Amino acid sequence: TCTVDCLVRNLSDGGASLVFDHVTPILPDRFELSVPRHGRTWAARPVWRSESAMGVVLEEKAVPISLAQERRIRALRREVEA
Repeated sequence: TCTVDCLVRNLSDGGASLVFDHVTPILPDRFELSVPRHGRTWAARPVWRSESAMGVVLEEKAVPISLAQERRIRALRREVEA
């Protein structure tokens, strides 16, 4: 399991644009998109890619993430920033 930081733009019920600091990472055909600020996680599927961005379709309704998951995400962010 790995995490990739990105900026989520144009979030809607059906999809989102993800913007990365550098080159768009290679991600699997389906992955979990977690947005702690909204307390939600979606199953996402990439539909387009550019050099530093990606468009995804959100395949499942958002489900709340647990407090433990949110804490884990925050801890991983601190590790990456350190």
